[in-house]
Order: sequence, then structure tokens, then C-alpha cells
Amino acid sequence: MCYEKDHFASSPRIAELKRLLTSIDRPGDYCAYGKILAPMPVLTVAGMDALSFPIPVDQVKGLIARSCRSPFGKGAETLLDRKVRDSREIAPGEFRLEGAGWDEAFAGILGAAADGLGCPRERLSAQLYKLLIYEPGGFFLPHRDTEKTDGMVATLVVALPVRGSGGEIIVRHRERETVVDMRGNEPSEIAWAAFYADCEHEIRPVLDGNRIVLVYNLVLSNGALSPLAPDFGATTARVADELSAWRGESRSDDKIVWLLDHDYSEAGLSFDSLKNIDASVARVLAEASQAAGYSLYASTVTIGEIGEALYDGEYEGSYDMGEIFEYSCVLEHLIAPDGTVANFGKIRFSREEVLQAEALEVPRIDENAKTDIGREEALQAEALEELHPEDEHIEEWTVNALDDTTLLDVPGRENEHIEEWTGNAGATMERTYRFAALVLWPRENSLELIASDDIRGAVGYVETLIERGDPEARAFASRLHEMWSPGRRYPPHIMGESLGAALRVVVGLEDASSARLLLSSAVAHYRNEENGDIRAALLLAGTDFARDFLPELIGVNLLKCPEAVFNLAAELCRAFGEEPRWKEILTDRVCGSILSGLSGSLARKEESVSSWSWGLGRDAELSPEAAGNLLAAFLRLGLSEDAERTVSVLLDHPVCVSPDRVIPRALEELLEFARTESFRVLWKRSAEFLLERSSSPPRPPGDWKIVSVAGCGCGNCDALREFCEDPVAMEHRFKVNQSIRDHISGIIRRHDLDITCSTEAKGRPYTLMCRKNRSAQKRSLKRYEEDITEIKRLAAMVPGPETKTLDHLNDAVARHGSCR
Repeated sequence: MCYEKDHFASSPRIAELKRLLTSIDRPGDYCAYGKILAPMPVLTVAGMDALSFPIPVDQVKGLIARSCRSPFGKGAETLLDRKVRDSREIAPGEFRLEGAGWDEAFAGILGAAADGLGCPRERLSAQLYKLLIYEPGGFFLPHRDTEKTDGMVATLVVALPVRGSGGEIIVRHRERETVVDMRGNEPSEIAWAAFYADCEHEIRPVLDGNRIVLVYNLVLSNGALSPLAPDFGATTARVADELSAWRGESRSDDKIVWLLDHDYSEAGLSFDSLKNIDASVARVLAEASQAAGYSLYASTVTIGEIGEALYDGEYEGSYDMGEIFEYSCVLEHLIAPDGTVANFGKIRFSREEVLQAEALEVPRIDENAKTDIGREEALQAEALEELHPEDEHIEEWTVNALDDTTLLDVPGRENEHIEEWTGNAGATMERTYRFAALVLWPRENSLELIASDDIRGAVGYVETLIERGDPEARAFASRLHEMWSPGRRYPPHIMGESLGAALRVVVGLEDASSARLLLSSAVAHYRNEENGDIRAALLLAGTDFARDFLPELIGVNLLKCPEAVFNLAAELCRAFGEEPRWKEILTDRVCGSILSGLSGSLARKEESVSSWSWGLGRDAELSPEAAGNLLAAFLRLGLSEDAERTVSVLLDHPVCVSPDRVIPRALEELLEFARTESFRVLWKRSAEFLLERSSSPPRPPGDWKIVSVAGCGCGNCDALREFCEDPVAMEHRFKVNQSIRDHISGIIRRHDLDITCSTEAKGRPYTLMCRKNRSAQKRSLKRYEEDITEIKRLAAMVPGPETKTLDHLNDAVARHGSCR
């Protein structure tokens, strides 16, 4: 949902920012350039054949012979001085430029130059000025072009293909500079550059070969556009001042959104791709944001609304939006001026944060018709009625049954998708509007603002700052712990997922203080996946911090996620167990805390599984890795007595630590401790259990008696029980109404009885047909095969004193082999 920000409407700073940005009515840049593959012109000079391309050496010599030295102007004088300008020229009256293909190609160059400079295409024309020839070493020192004809605003230089290197154009405007390589890589490649006449420019020396160019005067007809390059320096300074002043009035989650004039696809939106006035506004905001300490991004704006679909009576399937149930405004797909993609996820915004808010408004607001939603949603919803939605979806449903589904083609609405479900209930309409925008906010608010909806974006932002070597990265990293404050309401998996990334950030910066703050803030969001990151952060945070932190982490999470705690204990003991300072902490604060709460934790884990669940045992089981890690933590520290007490607790909870599956695989994790008493006791218990159950293959059933249940005690449940216990009967029919059929089949399903049910739809009431099956026998055979696998596993890691038990295990394996 959107939220109101009335302080925007009353702010003179916001009003002035809007006025300043709206005043930017000239698009374009001081310089534009490019290269195209195009048909070559037919260029002839008196006494020469038409030029070939790339221009061969003999033709270059012919051009030089028919040219004169290029002069330059100094005040009212026209001078020749090869120390200032070393080039030759041919006047346009002395050569001809023709070719139908060239006319079309040149029109494309002129159009691109007009767009790049921000001039209207229909009013910009090109007047051929000269053909210039630069020999090796030729150059032109920095200078500005004079206005050679009325309406001249810029110069266009088109380079003809010729062998050589060097000769780049350098164009300067205020503090900016552009270097344009005028060499084509292909024989038919034309390089061009256009720049405003007031721009200083120079030609670098030709290093090798020649440089041959056509020079045009660009003339703007019948317009008031200044012949000077776009210069928004004063506007930029004032925008920066207003942004700085707005910082004092704004809230930590305030953003400023400027809607762009042109449409851009998500893939095509970047600062480099902005067109005309959009590019000019972006340039002003980029410079002003940098000066004022703001973050600036190009973004996709998505506005969505869900409401009542009202049939408007015009034609079948034609609807209007009625009451709005839900309204949302989000920024997504943000990209920085340097092209870096900002993985912030979605960021909510309010309509007031859009400087051109009137684009989303209509004057008429029916207050009485909007009693069920807030005024803010009403304003925004009616405003969008004037805009064309990118996508419109109408869904009509029935409370009884789905009768039909039809796709309707609605004339006049290109992007409308309607699913009509006939029935007696209302319909909903969903609309989505998408725009492109520039969004900015005070840089110091970035962390809080990005994290407003998804903490992962905030962590990613700091990671990006670090990758860039941003000097403020450390300051932002020191605030990451704020994201895990108790007031946050992110989904638990997101909190845990982001914790590891945040820990890696502060560890990478070697910021011990931030590591301690972050670990303390995130105790409640701990997961198994962060164990490696927690270990690294604890090493940085130090033993004094770990002494108090680890018991707290274990106390909070031993009941909630015991496996994660066991795995962390093993990792810490493996990493730090040999260091005297850590060993005392690991012994008393880690292993001691676990042992004191272990029995209660396993009991709680057993209780948390519903007693009627078919997979009760398997649902409550610890993973073999976690069970092995638990014992490994004690044994690695040499705590043999505590390890034996831990084994005793584990054996008291066979639902969590099953002797048939968990223990054999956990023992594989403990092979380095195979000589310990703890290992032997666990091995012995598992071997005895498996031998008792699977020393011989299960026998085939001798009759059709199956496991039964008492049910609820009604007559039908009694009949079901008698059927189960009957050694001969294979089928039983219950000719009863639907509620009783559902009751009987429910008993069978919940208790997993070996009975298959089907309904015979003959006569009234229908008949529930119950047939016994051999599911129990199949389950027994499957379990036996799995038991033999575990028996083989135990036999491969027998403790030394258990040779007699090993013989029994080998006998069981042999019997299995003989019955196959």
C-alpha cells in the first residue's frame, strides 16, 4: 500500500526543485559522435577520378596538389601559421559530392547529430564548408569555431576512410572533455562528430598516414535555440542547494522521484540510453546529487491497483474500475549513473514523492464514494484513470462452481487481459502502470531506505560500496546491525540469509566492533547456514565477547534449531579447540551449555511433531551429520565423561536419534574417535537393535489378517475392525451414505491400514468397497533391505572389543544373500 507524505506538498524546497527541473527545456549534450557502415559518397575533384575508399596514396597526393594551406582566425585577422594549424583544404566549389546511397547515409548522420545535440531534426540543416586534408604530423591547436553563417549552432565533421593513425578530436566544454577517435575500422565505416560552435576543440597530431574529413556548418532555422552548447551550470548549482536544504526537512525514508518523458524498457533503461530532455535532466541531477551528497538512480516505477470491476454497459466484457481494494507503488530495477545494477529489490514510494504528481492526479475526487479506503488511495486511484494501463486483468468468480472460462477480445484496449468466470459473485480488476523515472535520496539514508522492505538489498548495497572502494563503505557497514533490531518484521529466512552476507562484510573490513554488534543483534535469527560466517566473526570479535555471546546463542536456539547449534559447536571445536584461550570457553560455555539443555531440546523436538503423523519418527530425527557433530565437539576437546553422558541422553531419545538409521551414519562422522567408549556404546546399541529386527528376512504372511484399530467405537468401526482381524476375508462392502463412507475411509487413511478403498456408484446409497492389500509386507521387505545396508555399514567400522557382535552382523548379511 502507498502511504501519505503530506510534508512534500507543503515544502517550498520541493516546489523549487520541481520548478528548476521543469525549466530544463533544452535536451542534448555539447558533443555527439558515432560510427556507421554506409555507402561511400561519389567524391570528385577537378582533374581527378572519383575517390576510392580507403583513399589510396596516389589519390591523397592528388588532393594535396589541388589544395591550399588552411588559415585560422585571430581577432579580425586571418593568418597562416603551421605552428598553430597544419592542414590543407579544398573549398566546396572545387569538388563534387554525390551518390543516392550517400544522401541517405548522411541524412542518418545528421539525424543522430541533431538528437545528440538536442536540436529538432526538422529544423537542423548541414552546409558543406570544406574538405580538409591532414598530412603526417598535421594538427590544429585548441580553438573555437566562429559563426560562419546566420543560424549556425554547431560543426559536423565526417571522416572519410583513409589509412593512418592519430588525428583525434578533443572537444571541451566547461569542466568536461570528450576525445573522439575519427578512424573507421572498416573500408565502408564512416566516423563523425558534432559539437556546438562555442566549444573549444583541437585536433591531435596525425601519427601516420593521413586524415581527410568533410566539415559542415550545422544551421538551425526559424527557432530561438541558442547557438551555445547546453549549459545548466547555474541550474545545477541551485538544484544542489535545494537538495542540501531539503535534507534538513526530510525523513529517513523520503525519496524524490522524477518521471521521465520517454518510454524505456527495463533492459534498455540506463543513464547512457536517456533521450533528449531526459538526458539533460539526468545530467543536472547527477552533478547536483554528487555535490549535495545524494544517491541517484534510474528506475522502473510500477503502480498497481486492485479493485471492483463494474460493467459499464458499453459492450459485453467492458468494465470500469470501481472501489479500490489495494494500491501499491514500487521502484525496482534501479541502476546507478555508472551503469552499476543496484540489487535492492523493490522499494515502496508514495505519490507525493513524485515531483510531477499532477501527472497522477485528476481534479475531481468523490469523497463519499471512497469511504472504505483512505483518501490517499482514492486520490491515486482516480488519478490513474486518466492514464493507459500497461496491463489490465479482470477476474470474475462464482461462489458455487466454475461454469466457463473465456478470453474476451476487448476493442480499444491493447493490453487488457480478461478472464471471465460466470456465476453469482463480483469481479475484480487489476491494473498495472509502468513508467521510467529518476529517483534520489540523501546518501546517508540509503541503508535504512533500501532495507525498508527487504534487508537483503541493504546488505548488497554495502557490498557494492566495498567493491567500488567507496570511502564511506566502512561507515555504512558499521550500521548493518541496526537491520536486525527487534522492531524489524522480515520473514525469518530472509533475516537468516542476510546475516551471513552481513557478517562477511564486516569480517572483510576487519571491523571487530561491528562484528560484535551484528552478532548480538542477530541471535534470534541464527540458522545453520551461517555457522562458517559466525566462526570467522567470532575470531574477529575476540574471546571476551565469545565468552558471553555463545551461551546466549545456544540458550536461545537449542530448542528452536538444535542441529544448527550442534554443527556450530563442532566447527568451533575443530577450529579453536587447540588454542588455550578458546578451549576454556568451548568446554564451559559451549559444550557445558549444550549438555545442560540437551535432554529438554530433544524432548521438545519429539513433541513438536504431530502424534498422528505417519512419519513421526523420521520427522523428528536429527540428521546423522548433526548427531555426529554433537558428539565430536565433546570428544575433540577430550571431554570423555561428558561425551558418555551425551550418548546416554541420545539413547534416551530414539525418536530423535534412531538406532537403525541415524546412529550408523553418525558413527561414520566419528571414525577418528572409534577407540572411545562413546563410540563403542553407540555402535553396540545400533547393532543390537538391527540384529533384533532384521537378523533374518521377514516371512511372507500366512493369511489375510492385518493390523487393526478400534476406531471411534461405532458399529461401522467395529465392522471395519472385524474385517481387519479376519484371516480369510479379503473384501468388505459398506453400503452407507456419504458421511459414513468418508468416516470409514478417513479411519483407514489416518492409520495407514493395508486397505484400498473405492466407491461403487450403483444404487442408493453408494457402496464403499474395501480390499486388503500387501502394503505391510512390501514395507517390511523394504525396511529389511535398508537394515541390511546399515548392518554392513556397522560391520565396516566395528570397535575392537565387539568381535562377537560383528560375527552376528556377518551372519545376518550371509542369510540375506542366501535368500535372494
